[in-house]
Formats: sequence, structure tokens, C-alpha cells
Amino acid sequence: MSNKITDDASKLADALTLHNQALGKYWGLAATVTFIAFTAAPADGVVELLGFKLKEADFYPTCAVLGAILNFAYCISHMQAHQTAEIFKSYAESISANQANFVGDFTIKDTIHTLYVSAINRVYPITHSAPILSQNRYVRILKIPVDLFVYIVPIFGSVYAVWHLPQTWWAYFVLAPVAVSVLMSFLMVTTGLRWTLKWIRE
Repeated sequence: MSNKITDDASKLADALTLHNQALGKYWGLAATVTFIAFTAAPADGVVELLGFKLKEADFYPTCAVLGAILNFAYCISHMQAHQTAEIFKSYAESISANQANFVGDFTIKDTIHTLYVSAINRVYPITHSAPILSQNRYVRILKIPVDLFVYIVPIFGSVYAVWHLPQTWWAYFVLAPVAVSVLMSFLMVTTGLRWTLKWIRE
């Protein structure tokens, strides 16, 4: 494998790593908001959180807006990672098509797939390690439910919090960022499912 191919693969892998780390960070933060909103147990209009007492009328609007912002950031990061991954994987396919194994039984594609930090819902290492799971029907059974769960968790907290908003006129202003965030989730899900069907084993 030439130095040029190695350099290109490394640069693309570094870019994909950065995007995967960013989406992982935003997913974790949004999922935390979802967990807090879903597990909160208001009593007499007050929610206790880490020793602090918050008014229920303030708690749920805050969760809704904060979760919507974090989910929006997650969706953007996820779609950017998808675009970068498509470039990377197309590159991997192009250089492996006309090359012999890199070392032993491992192809060049196998090798450059180890150069980047994976996204949290990647199944390639599993399917590569268990040959029976490399069949498309098994990959779909495994990956599609996992992907949908990962996509839904970040926005669920905002949607859940909306149902607990106080009956005041200003609460309607909270709906705007949540609605935009839900739309972004829809776009991300369609992009993600397209990715799953196109690169089923990745």
C-alpha cells in the first residue's frame, strides 16, 4: 500500500473520528436530558434534582428547550458524520477492489476500518467477527432496531417534556425549538436508514 493511500486513509479516518466523537458527545448529553426528564418525580409542583429543588413549571420547559438544542446539534453532527463516512467507505471500496490482502487474511479494507473511532451504533466489528451475522437479513435484524433506538432517545426527552408543560401562554414558545428539533430528527432518521440499506454491513 503506497504512502499516498496511507496518508489519504489516515486523513479521512481522522475526520470521521472527529465527527463520530462529536455526535457521541451530543448524543450522550441529549440522552441525559431525556433520562432526567423521564425519571423526574414532581411532588407538590417541585422536582428534586441532585439535591436542588426546581419548580415543575420551570423544570419541564428547560428540559424541552435544552433537549431540543442538544438533539439539533446531534442531528447535524450525525449527518455530517454520515457524509464523511460515505466518502471514507467509498474510498475504502475503491482501493480494495484492485489490491491483494494487506497482511495475512486481512484486506486493505479491513485494515483501514481500524483507523477511526466508531460511532455508537456501528455493527461492522460484530458482523466481521461473527460470519453468520454478515448476511444481510441478520444485519438488518440487528442494526435497524439499534439505529432507531439511538435516533429516538435524544429527542424523546423534549417531546416527553412538552406533554408536561404548564398551561400558560408562554409555554407555546417552547414548542418552536422542539418542533424544529423533531424535524431534524426525521431528516436524520431518513438519512440513517438510507445509510443502513446502502452500507448494510458497515
